[in-house]
Amino acid sequence: MFNSVRESEQIDALLRLKQLIETSGGLMAARLKHAIGINDVMKNSLDRLVSDEFFSYAAVALNNTSPRAQHAQESLREVITTMFATIVKSVCMPIKLLGTLTDAEELVVDESLNA
Repeated sequence: MFNSVRESEQIDALLRLKQLIETSGGLMAARLKHAIGINDVMKNSLDRLVSDEFFSYAAVALNNTSPRAQHAQESLREVITTMFATIVKSVCMPIKLLGTLTDAEELVVDESLNA
């Protein structure tokens, strides 16, 4: 978990995440509903990125997988905006997965999402 006293520690998974975000063209953030807010794993990840310059003004797409998670989506939007990342509204979309067994391979070939 994030602890500002231990912020300088080298954590391999975190270093890899930072490298992937820094070298990518953007970030797609899709999160699960969690008691109306952002789940702990997502919030902790964002806390770890907030002090990195490369994250400021990064392009971010927010995707919501549940129509019941609107509050959590708005919380995530507020955090991302506060971190100075740029939310690219034209690529933010709901991905209706509630009640489905859709897996990653099915999402990739879904023509309605690819459009």
